[in-house]
Amino acid sequence: MQILSFTCKTLKDCIVEACKKLNISEDKLQYTIIESKKGLFISKVTIEVKVDESGNDLSEENEDNYEVNYEEKNGTARVENGKVIIKAAKEGGRNPQILPPKNLSVFVDGREIKELTVVNENSIIQICNEDEPPKRFLHIQMDNNKMHAFVTINYVPQCVYKFKDAKETNILILEKEILEEKYPPTYKEAEIMEALRERNITYGIIRENLCKCLDENGVE
Repeated sequence: MQILSFTCKTLKDCIVEACKKLNISEDKLQYTIIESKKGLFISKVTIEVKVDESGNDLSEENEDNYEVNYEEKNGTARVENGKVIIKAAKEGGRNPQILPPKNLSVFVDGREIKELTVVNENSIIQICNEDEPPKRFLHIQMDNNKMHAFVTINYVPQCVYKFKDAKETNILILEKEILEEKYPPTYKEAEIMEALRERNITYGIIRENLCKCLDENGVE
């Protein structure tokens, strides 16, 4: 038996690298986090994986019974229909851990987490979606001789996220996916005409082009 170590910027990168090296899927990989540093300029994670002389991960079912039995004692976490489900560890095993996705606020028992965090079957794991409302922008620009006006309209939705479904594992790397997009109301013709009047644009407006500005996807 030998121990292989993998060091990358993130835990996810370490797992991908180990799986490539051992030619196994992520759900079969069993590893131990040796080091995890997250700084302003440097981020580093190191994991260790036990393998036999043939290079196989010892978490496979046909390997040493002690290793298999130990892993069976560990608690697990999975995501089903957007909800994190925890299975408790048995005596002698270790509780599962979860790693939140970047740019998403995740709370465990009311406390926001930023790094790998131990959880149990009683943990309340929630996403805190941002309260920032959807936005819309209307910009009008004229050429130098003031004979042509150019309109740009953008709509920015408010995204509501949920956890992406994931298989059962002792260390769960959470990922997010969009549950719902809430868009602002589309600009009406009267609103666009008012914006044009504010720029003293009142003559020579082409009706067909004005109608194109009513597209709910925005326009340039």
